[in-house]
Amino acid sequence: MQTLTLPFLGEQLRVVDRTIARLLRRRMDITAQVADVKMRDGIPFIRREVEEDRLNDVRKLATQEGLDPNFLSTLLYMIIGESCKGQLERRDGPPTAVLSDEDDTARYEELKRHLLELTNAWAPSYDGHYTDGYFATRVYTAWEHEAIQAHAGDMFLPQGALVDLGCATGRMSFLLADTISFTSVEGFDISRNMIASARSLARSCSYEANFCTHDFELEGIPCRDESVSFVVMNLGTGSDVKDFSGVLMEIRRVLIPGGRFAISFYNRDALLYRCGFMPWPTGLTAEFNTITNTLDVRSCGKAYTIYARPYGVAEVRGLFDDELRVMRADTFPSVSAILPTDVIEGKPEAETAMTEVDKLLTSSGMGAYILVLGEKKK
Repeated sequence: MQTLTLPFLGEQLRVVDRTIARLLRRRMDITAQVADVKMRDGIPFIRREVEEDRLNDVRKLATQEGLDPNFLSTLLYMIIGESCKGQLERRDGPPTAVLSDEDDTARYEELKRHLLELTNAWAPSYDGHYTDGYFATRVYTAWEHEAIQAHAGDMFLPQGALVDLGCATGRMSFLLADTISFTSVEGFDISRNMIASARSLARSCSYEANFCTHDFELEGIPCRDESVSFVVMNLGTGSDVKDFSGVLMEIRRVLIPGGRFAISFYNRDALLYRCGFMPWPTGLTAEFNTITNTLDVRSCGKAYTIYARPYGVAEVRGLFDDELRVMRADTFPSVSAILPTDVIEGKPEAETAMTEVDKLLTSSGMGAYILVLGEKKK
């Protein structure tokens, strides 16, 4: 009879580990076959009810085998997540590869082309993503609009022009200009399709609204010196720009003394990213590569790698100077971004409660976005 020793038991564990690895490899092989059948037969790739049934089955099996159901279902959830990722990559191809060229300029131009492709494809459904999307996305856009509107409406000086950098379909421009009397609205974006949507919506405006396809990072802001009273870059647009210092110089140039700005960034230190993997679907999901400053996005049946530079709150504050004074740098949402969507989606009381909790945490530095509100020195 074999005498039990730690080396012997350790070897047995290694045998089991290797068996598990081979089984997982086999499962991923089957995943590829599943993807092929779904493409052939036109079956949806994400079938939540099927995955939920599989999770329920494994919880029952865990109980029968004397295992913790939460442990086994969490393990299977991770496996299912990797399986779904593999199926989507088989359908769409892997995210567009980052250039291996050491020329950083060429690499960034390639990433910007990916962003242009993404935004052009996304334009028809863009606004619906923020009005009909997950709760965490909806609550952020509502909070952001409220904060920016209050910041713009609180200026004690004659209203001049509103400039929206990275305006997309003009959503923020219209929300602000509908309630604040700017002399004109000027929106700039690199996406022709986004600008076309904005121009279509602008036809019904009672005020002057001009939207233009323009790369303000490379070509500057096409406005006169000290002619603008408010500049906005919302929904993380500050992180989409590599040469942010150059853009900031342009903002400083066009703002009138006492003019204000509102700029949003992705928060590197958000609770969402501190937690790492979570075994449930959340309202905000994004995987940043902080080494290459990129983000993989899947939309419209294709994968895109785009430039996205997440910042910390202190780091963001350090981008500004005494002439462009930071008045607030809040983060939002913190808790809503990590909760299972089923906990709050479509439940008004839960949605209200989570919104209030996140509003109490705006100064915690844990929200998914950083919103900087500031003013040019008078």
